[in-house]
Amino acid sequence: MGRGHNLDPDEQRLWWQSVSASPIGVLALNFGRFKDPVIDKAFDTIKSNSDPAARKAAAEDINREFGKQVWNIWLTRALWGIIQGPYVNGVQHNTLPDGSEGIGLAFLGLHNVNQMWCTDGKCE
Repeated sequence: MGRGHNLDPDEQRLWWQSVSASPIGVLALNFGRFKDPVIDKAFDTIKSNSDPAARKAAAEDINREFGKQVWNIWLTRALWGIIQGPYVNGVQHNTLPDGSEGIGLAFLGLHNVNQMWCTDGKCE
């Protein structure tokens, strides 16, 4: 999990659902092209059920299924960096120009830009 950010398991749906597993020769967002009904069912629960306990249980089902089927083997992790000019603000502080809190910080390659702003509106 990212620091200061609670990962919503539904953010992984695009990468791990069966409908994203196109045949070889066609663009597939499910890079491993695996089709797993257990994972699909768990994502359906996560998408349709607002109960945090049910969503957590479904996410744990996904983890167990990955462990059981070994769909992916991650041998390393990606190192991310955010490069910014001195006039760009709000990248790490998650604060909007009015002082209110933004909706998420950069982590694992995900970066919300809603809290970023440039000094005096000049982004040169």
